[in-house]
Parts: sequence; structure tokens; C-alpha cells
Amino acid sequence: MTADHVPQWLQTATKKKQQRDEAIQRFIDAETTQSELNEPPATNGAPSESTAVDGVDLVLIAITSRAITASQLLRAYINRLTEIFFDDAIRQANELDEFFKQNGRLVGPLHGVPMTFKDQFDVKGYDSTLGYVGRAFKPAQQDCVLVSLLKKLGAIIVAKSNLPQSIMWCETDNPLWGLTVHPKNPAFTCGGSTGGEATLLSLQGSMVGWGTDIGGSVRIPSHMNGLYALKPSSTRLPYQGVSVSTDGQEHVPSVIGPMTRNIDSLVAVTKAVLNANPWDQDPKCCPVPWRSEIFEDALSRPLVIAVMRDDGVVKCHPPISRVLDEVASKLEKAGHELVSWSPGSLHQDCIDIMDQYYSADGCEDIRRDVEAGGEPFIPHVETLINRGKPISVYEYWQLNKKKIELQKRYLDLWNSTKSQKSDKPIDVLLTPVIPHSAVPHRMCRWVGYTKVFNFVDYPAVVLPGGQVSKELDSEATKLMDSYQPRNSLDKWNWNMFDLNAMDGMPIGVQVVSRRLQEEKALGAAMAVDKIVNNTASQVTFCTSGIMGKKKVLVSYGVDIDAVAGWLGSYGGEDSTSDISRGLWAGTIGTQRLLKLFDKYNIKATWFIPGHSLDTFPEDCAAVRDAGHEIGLHGYSHENPVDMTFEQQRDVLDKTYKQLTAFCNGKPPRGSVAPWWETSKEGTELLLSYGIEYDHSMSHEDYRCYWLRTGDSWTKIDYSKKAEDWMKPLVKGQETGLVEIPGSWYIDDLPPMMFMKKSANSHGWVNPRDVEQIWMDHFDYFYREYDEFVFPMTIHPDVSGRPHVVLMHERIIEHINKHEGVEWVTMEQMADDFKKNNKVPEVHI
Repeated sequence: MTADHVPQWLQTATKKKQQRDEAIQRFIDAETTQSELNEPPATNGAPSESTAVDGVDLVLIAITSRAITASQLLRAYINRLTEIFFDDAIRQANELDEFFKQNGRLVGPLHGVPMTFKDQFDVKGYDSTLGYVGRAFKPAQQDCVLVSLLKKLGAIIVAKSNLPQSIMWCETDNPLWGLTVHPKNPAFTCGGSTGGEATLLSLQGSMVGWGTDIGGSVRIPSHMNGLYALKPSSTRLPYQGVSVSTDGQEHVPSVIGPMTRNIDSLVAVTKAVLNANPWDQDPKCCPVPWRSEIFEDALSRPLVIAVMRDDGVVKCHPPISRVLDEVASKLEKAGHELVSWSPGSLHQDCIDIMDQYYSADGCEDIRRDVEAGGEPFIPHVETLINRGKPISVYEYWQLNKKKIELQKRYLDLWNSTKSQKSDKPIDVLLTPVIPHSAVPHRMCRWVGYTKVFNFVDYPAVVLPGGQVSKELDSEATKLMDSYQPRNSLDKWNWNMFDLNAMDGMPIGVQVVSRRLQEEKALGAAMAVDKIVNNTASQVTFCTSGIMGKKKVLVSYGVDIDAVAGWLGSYGGEDSTSDISRGLWAGTIGTQRLLKLFDKYNIKATWFIPGHSLDTFPEDCAAVRDAGHEIGLHGYSHENPVDMTFEQQRDVLDKTYKQLTAFCNGKPPRGSVAPWWETSKEGTELLLSYGIEYDHSMSHEDYRCYWLRTGDSWTKIDYSKKAEDWMKPLVKGQETGLVEIPGSWYIDDLPPMMFMKKSANSHGWVNPRDVEQIWMDHFDYFYREYDEFVFPMTIHPDVSGRPHVVLMHERIIEHINKHEGVEWVTMEQMADDFKKNNKVPEVHI
């Protein structure tokens, strides 16, 4: 075909793709040139996988702690994108970095967060094509309200993504950009109409995606790709400046909604936008800011959840039903009350009216957009526009009357559905998202499970629930042959089920609340997510306004080894130089740590060997008088494993009495075994003296536990037959002693203590490397667990040194940025554990 015979629409589409590809190439060339000039790479100083900072809240922590800059994070995401506007995004990231450098604070609660948008959102200087050829090369004159707000909040606007011609389809295909496929299987659909965003998120190409939803358009692709999404009620989030097909219709408004890879980010961006007063810029937005009390209420109590397993029109595929049942079962076991939701014919009645709305104008709006570019209709859109002629104004009014009647029926059903157990009204619905997982292209037909909630205008959150499994779903699949479909749609849905092809595809569930109760839907979804996906609320950052239920007990354990440490442990017992270092630790090192704790108002636990108490009475008295806890740590830092029972008993007896007298009659409650070596006899001795906790073992790392003692194991003896030493560890017996976990990785001495007789203890590890390890431990625990303990082990010998004192200041300030943190002594940590955990029935 010669150029003269190429259709104009195809020439336009080709030119538009070329524009996109050139923008990508410019970025690649710039990055390559920088590398060839041996300049610092664009991600200089950033983690090699910056996209591991996966969450709005984690971005704020990473930027504030200077672990990464906005520019570094942006480049990590740009490397995974296709359709983009790089130049403006990089410029914005550089401006954010400069602001933080100059002011030492974040621009807003979304500072540095990379975001992408469905190709409907107006971004100044760029097209909003909606997948129509006729809208190409017509750049927007200004940002839409949402983009404008997000920029002010600090978000970085990176790209726009693909959508279907007309938007009115749950797949993603158009003549301008082409077909978007599923990341797990290119023969399958990624869903739609916000399929481009779902694909970007699934491939780590974005952190937050924004789409629109008029029948399931953010929820269906999120379900098919294992993502999280919110469809709010209309008027809650700003739609002003978002281009849309059938613009002007108000009967079932399209709404905007965020999509993310975790529930925390979904909450964070929704809250940030609602608290930015969008109603001041969008006349359709209701003036309702984020209501924390509703969100927190849904998180803090057992909910009454109505479960809809079948909408009465199209039956779900076996994997969808199984996953929903599994989710419901887990919720019930967790204490939530479940009731059945049976809409009867109500869903079909609602969908019938909604389908008439879709073509109320005879699809004139869509037809004009397609014909403006001369492009062909994709099959689904061609079917849509051939439905019929436009209806009259009177007929339209009658539809509106029926809509209100059906909305009232739905509300009445909600109000009349209560728990049979407690008679409490239902809080939320739990439903499927669509009756199947991702399917081959152009096979989707029924979206009633999502569309009905656009009709009644209820907010809905989609979250991952499971996936298709050949192992788990094969038995139920065998029963399909006997199923008699209810109608042609049901038959179509049933016939396209292919367990082998769908194996491993994600399956989501939908949490629905009443109109304008987005906070309740999100709070309930977070509660469900924690139970079903074993997630915990991620980092809660003060300036972001994110609310999370966190309980973090942080403690410093200070071992004043001083001279005692050199008398048989560190190999310096014959060295006047090493003894001199011990003298420094017991005096100057101890005083510096007291000053550090006083600066940050921290009460620590000091484990003082009897030798240190005798050698440095005034310095130890300063510890006591400052209100710190004091615990046992042997006398001369002797190794319990090398001692006889009598020696262990004598040391404990002396030091117990010594510390009790020193603390004015208050006996010690805790102990740290020198060398972190415990013994069965030593544990029994501690219990006989009334010691309540130990801080020496590492069976756990983020929570306390009941210490077990008496484990036995068989060492390898190559002189014997293999069968003699191929034996498992035999567990001993739990004790009534609380164990506060110790960790060599959160101990200052191994990496930073110079010991002449230990070749691997050179002592010159950069404290910033140690600091990063400790912070990484804390950040991981904070991301993964709602509750955890974080005991840190330090020594004046090391942490009293100037470079390490500064390290602790940075660590303390990093930890203090997180909500839910409480600095405690270790006796308080042990008391908290005992308050919530019964002593084992059989214990030593």
C-alpha cells in the first residue's frame, strides 16, 4: 500500500505512536550519554531496586531519611514505562528534591510519589485521546483538577496509559494505540477500561494509577491483575477536567478512582485528595473531607458482612466461588459476623435500566468521536452503537423515575438485612468482582457484579483474594457438565471456562459500603486484607495523615562490659591498652550515652556486670539516678557455657544481691547472658531468683516469646557411621521466662569493636552501613507487622564513640517519624508480653 492510499486515521495513529517512541528514545539517549561520559548515574546513591520502595508511605520515609531522592525514584519507574512525558516529570522531581534540600521538609503528603493516569485526565500540553484517533494532537490547555491537586501535594505526574475506544468496555483496545494484553499471558485481556493502568502497576511501571469507573473500569482490571482499587460514590472525588465519552450525562456518572499494589497506598492517596478541599475547584464535589472516625471504626471492631455469592443472573466460575468462600470463612473465624445477601431479581432490574442509559443518545456522542478521526469501530463499540435510536426526553424522565425506585429498593434491602446472631445491621457487602478471572481477548460479556454499584452509587473497594488453581478447583470443575445455564449470558460465561489456561490468574473480591461512605469501605477492606492476605498496615508517616493501628515497643539494652569484657572474653586480659579502653567505656562512654538518652527523653535498660558496678560506682549511680532500669549481666562477662553449676550459682547470687542493694532494695527483673550463651541450669537459676525475662536468644526477631531450654542436637562425628549423627534437633521445654529476642545484626559490637585477637573484628565498619542495616530491620518490621518489638543492643565501648553517637541520633530520629512507636525499658516490654500471653501450662 502506497502512502497515498494509507487511510488518514492510520497515518494519524502512526504519527502519534512515533511521537511516543521518540520521547522514549530521547530519555534512553540522555541516560546513555550520561553513562558514556562517566558521570554519576541517574540513580546515584539509590538502592539498585528503587521500586522496592513500594507504597506512598514508604516513599515519604525513604525521601525524608535521605535513603532516596524523588529524582532517583522517578527514574526507577520511568525505566519500566512505555507511553510517557519524561521531561516534565524529571523537572518536577528535581524541583521537589531542591525544595527538600532547601527546607528540610516535604512539599506535601505525596511528595515524590510517581503516578500515572488513564488517557482521559487532562495534563497541560498533552493529548487526552480516550483512544480516539480524532482527539490526537489536540493537547489540553490546563491540568484537570485532580492532576493540579496532586502536583501541589507533591506527586510526580509520569505518564498516561491505554484504554478502549469509547471507554465503554471491560477490555483495552483501540485503533490508535492498539491492544493491551495481560502481563501473565498475552493471549488474555488485562481488563478494562482502565487496563493500561492495571498493566503498568502489575509491571511495577507506576506506584499509583488513576482511572475512571462507570461500570467496573478500575475494579475489573484490578481484579484481573491482583491489585487494589477504589470506586467512590459520585461527587466524592473531583472529575472536573477529565474527558469522557457521553460527557454531559448525569444519570449514572462516571467517577475517578485510584489503583495501587497495596491497601495502605490506596488509603493514603484517597485521604490526601479529600483533605485538599477538591470542592473548592470542582463544583460537583461534595464538601466532605476525610473522616478518620469512620475509617478507624471499621478497623477496630467485628463487622457484620453480607456475602453475595450469586447475583441471580450469571453464575461465577468455580475458582471465583471458592475464593469468595475462603475469604468469608477466614473473616468468620476472625470474629466477623456473616449474613447472606440475596438480591433476587433486583440486580437484573438495575442493569436493564443502566443499559438503556448507555445508549440513551443513540450512541451519538461515541459515533461522532469515532467518525471525527475516520477510524474503524472496534467490534464491541459497533455492537453498542447499533442498539437503537435515541430516546425522547419524556422516555428519559421515565428511566430516571425507575432508577430512583430501584435505588430505594436496594436501600430497603440493605436496611432490612441484619445479623441473625446479634440483630446488628450490616456494615458492608462482600461480593465477586466479575464471574471469571482474566479471559482470552474480546470474551468478556457480563459485568453486572460491578455495574450495579455504579447504578446505586455505592463505593466499592477491590482487593486480591486468591487465584485460580488447578489443584484446588479441579473437583468443582467436574460438576460443571451437569450445570444448566439460566440464560444466554450465563451459557457464554460457563462455556469459556478453561481451568488449564486460567491457572494462576489473580482473583479479587469486592467490599461495598453505602453511598458516600468511602472511609468505611476502605477501613473494612483493610481489615479484610489483613486477615486474608496476612498484611499489616504499612508505615504511618506523620505528615502524610495516614492513620494506622500500630504498636511498636522500642528499647535500648546497654551492656556496660567496660573492663570486665577484657578479662576473658575479648582477648585483652594481658593488655594494658585494652584495659585502658575498658576504663574509657565505663566513664566517658557511659556518660555520653546518658546524655544521648536524656536528649531524646529515652529510658533504657542497662545490663551492668558486677565488676563494672564495683569499678565505676559513680557512673553507674548516674545511670540509676536518671531513672533507667538496671539488669544482670554476670560479674566479669564470663561465659556460662564454660562454667560449672556452682560457679553459675555463685555469680548469680553475688550479682543479684549486689544490684538489689545498689538499686535501694529493688531486685533486678531481667538478665542478659554474657556472650549471649544460656544454659538449662542457668535458666533454672534465674527463675529460682525470680528473674522474669532474659535477653539473649534469637528464636524470634520481632516478638517476645517464652524461652525454651534443654534443646539437644547431635554434632557431626566423621569417625562414626552417618546414621549415628543424622538426627534432628530435639526440642526442650518451655519456661516461664519471657525471652526478649537478641540479634547479632542489631548489636553495635561485632562490626565496630576493634579486638586485636579477633581478626574479623577490625572495628572500622562505616556506622552508616550499620545504621542502614538497623533501619532496614525496623522498616521491614514496620511494613510487615502491626505490632512488634525492636530491642537494640549497644555498649558504651562502641556507642560512646562520637561517630556512633551520631549514628544513634539518626536512628532515633528515623524511628520517631513513625506513629505507634513507644520507647520502653525491657521490663516494660516483658510486662506487655505477659499481659497478653499466658504462661505455658507445662513449663519449667
